[in-house]
Amino acid sequence: MLIPRCFGFPVDELTLHRFIAIVFGILSSGFTPTGAMAQDVSSPDLIHKLHLEQRNRSFQEVEILVDPHKTLRLEDVLTPHYQSQFKRRSLPDFQVPYDKAAWLKLHITHSYEEPILWMIAVGMIMIERVDFYTNPLSNIDAPPEEWIHQQSGALRPISIRERKHPTPSFLINLEPNQVQTIYFRLENNYPNHVWVFYADFQESLSGTLFIMLVYGAYFGMMAIFMLYNITLSVGLKDITFFYYSLYIGTVMALLFHNSGFAYFYFWPEAPLWNPIATDALTALTQMTALFFSIQFLNTQRYLPRLHKFLLGLMAVPPLLLVATRLDSVWSFWSAGLILLFYPIVMVAGWKCYRLGHRPAKFFLLAWSCWIIGIVWLLLAQFGVLSYSENMAVMVIVGTTMEILLFSLALADVINTSRLQKEAAQTELIAQQQQALSQQKRMTDSFIRFVPQEFLSLLKKDDFVEVQLGDAVQEHMTVLFLDIRSFTSTSEGMTPQENFEYLNAYFYRVGPIIREHSGFIDKFIGDAVMALFPGKPHFAVDAAISLYRDLQIYNETLLAAGKAEIRIGIGINTGSLMLGVIGEQKRIESTVISDAVNLASRIESVTKEYHCPILISEYTFYALGNPQNYSVRLIDKVQMKGKQQAVTIFEIFDGDDPIKQSMKLETVKPFETGVTCYFRQEFESALRAFHQCLEQDPDDPTVHFYVRRCQQYLP
Repeated sequence: MLIPRCFGFPVDELTLHRFIAIVFGILSSGFTPTGAMAQDVSSPDLIHKLHLEQRNRSFQEVEILVDPHKTLRLEDVLTPHYQSQFKRRSLPDFQVPYDKAAWLKLHITHSYEEPILWMIAVGMIMIERVDFYTNPLSNIDAPPEEWIHQQSGALRPISIRERKHPTPSFLINLEPNQVQTIYFRLENNYPNHVWVFYADFQESLSGTLFIMLVYGAYFGMMAIFMLYNITLSVGLKDITFFYYSLYIGTVMALLFHNSGFAYFYFWPEAPLWNPIATDALTALTQMTALFFSIQFLNTQRYLPRLHKFLLGLMAVPPLLLVATRLDSVWSFWSAGLILLFYPIVMVAGWKCYRLGHRPAKFFLLAWSCWIIGIVWLLLAQFGVLSYSENMAVMVIVGTTMEILLFSLALADVINTSRLQKEAAQTELIAQQQQALSQQKRMTDSFIRFVPQEFLSLLKKDDFVEVQLGDAVQEHMTVLFLDIRSFTSTSEGMTPQENFEYLNAYFYRVGPIIREHSGFIDKFIGDAVMALFPGKPHFAVDAAISLYRDLQIYNETLLAAGKAEIRIGIGINTGSLMLGVIGEQKRIESTVISDAVNLASRIESVTKEYHCPILISEYTFYALGNPQNYSVRLIDKVQMKGKQQAVTIFEIFDGDDPIKQSMKLETVKPFETGVTCYFRQEFESALRAFHQCLEQDPDDPTVHFYVRRCQQYLP
């Protein structure tokens, strides 16, 4: 007969019986109600307790005989000598003596009118050997060969058991008003608390599915927590979550084994794996708990001395595992280590919390839940405390609470880490903003020494990238501006007044040059050198604006009783090298070429020709549309170190309208006079210049040429 599927497998009657056995074993953890003298400490649910009370089932007698040499057989036990040595017990629970055998005699009375099938079980799944003896005829005086012998226990394979489940359980039929006497022989190399219970087999089925769901949910929850923390470990790149998932896995494996599931499903015919698995999983659980504790508490940072001790303590579980396999007496030391291990970890957690590790508070709560359950249970197993049927449940409840609290602890770690990261990011952003602000101030300051346009021409994004020797060849226009007669003007000023005087004017010069797409390369005393990377007319327009602005500024100076400023501007266009010169400790941007020297030379002759703005022929022919400007030919000048003379022109768009108009009217006779002067036709030149003076008698450039011509005439 198939019963509905459970956990993905078809459940038939035999499988269901197996689950019942496992459930009774699991119920040894304490999910059991009390029930007068006959304590059904592993019944599936509270309904079963009510059935026990209503049907008045109870043990009539519970008697125990200790076999110190483990040599007694049933025929020995049935003799009057040993029968007299049985000792009555008021409760069906007792401590199996270490390395001894114990015989348990039970009397069960069935006071109902109909026959019933009973199941009798030992509430300790991992007890090593259990022998069950019953006489179907209910004749206590029957010879041993008439008694039915059934075997069970963790060191016996499932196949030899009549009941195919890990919990030592047996079925007996009771007739109405029948008293049945049964014997149990129990043997275990480890001291364990054992109790015996019995129940109506059919009624026990009612709670089986619920128990399976409860434990399925429990182990499912553990598995989900383990996988979830593995995912967090990968996602957050934090090994703490990985150690935590390992710890959950080993706890789950240990409880899965101790509940009988591992034995029943994985190695039912190899029972010798049971004690090995118990010791190995216990050692692994302690080691993973220690790994996780060290990582979670960050003992290397907070408790460096205790950190080394805890690292050394991790070697103890595997050593005890080997020792226990050699001699079971070491199991006492292993249990003692469990009792010692957790207080040490608790102390570490408390100290870390006192030192400011906030998540340690959840760590302490989690370990407290586990310790209360495990320590109480261990002390009861060793007989230090009186045993209660509800003690074992503390292990399950403790692990559940522990996992939940550790999850809260790790969540607090994430939250703390997030807050720390946010604080660090906020601080980093503030530092970055401060650094950017500082860098901007430094950049702005540097740009005042080395223009941004200079960096752009060198193809540098930042001034820190500029290196000694960086240079680039460009074709651009150079403008030199110089204040005339500044030396004589500055003699009547203090040094501070000189600086204020120059800065006040340069404050007006810089914006005009930048407005016309140029930039100031350097200040040379009372002179300014500006570069125009674009078309030459930008430099010419800048010069015109500078001269017009100066006329406005001079009105302000005169109104303030100060001397007005006179300037000369020389402009030249050509190829030049722009780069960085200097030495390791001191560098400077500069421009080197004949084009720069020519512009400087042209500016210097503005005083000689009394022309505020002069441009070279290279700039003139590069203008494209020179007719857009008021311009006239001035002269050909021989520059120092050059064999060819350079023609220079005056730009007089910046003059006041009256002067500009008169110069425009005399352009032709003026240029005729200059041409005749070039041909050394001085009389013709002089006539042309006198013609200019008739229209503009105050033109200083014309007077300059008149004096020249007169020098060459007799």
